[in-house]
Amino acid sequence: MHIGRRMAMIRRSLGVSQEWVAKGIVSRSHYSNIENGRYMPAPDVLELIAKKLNVPDKYLIEHNVPDRKLCR
Repeated sequence: MHIGRRMAMIRRSLGVSQEWVAKGIVSRSHYSNIENGRYMPAPDVLELIAKKLNVPDKYLIEHNVPDRKLCR
C-alpha cells in the first residue's frame, strides 16, 4: 500500500484534517502531495507524522508491509 494512502486512512479514521497533521511538520499542501503520492517524505518527517497520528513510526516508515485492516 502506498504510504500516502496509509496516512490518509489513519488520518480519516481519527477524524482530523490534513492541516492539523501537517502543522509544525510540513505545509498543508506538501502534506496533501504526500498523501496523493506526489512526494515521498524523508524518514524524519514520517517519524513526526507518525507521532501526530499516534501510530508507531515503523508503521509509516515500513509502509510496504501489508496491513490487512487497511487493505480491505
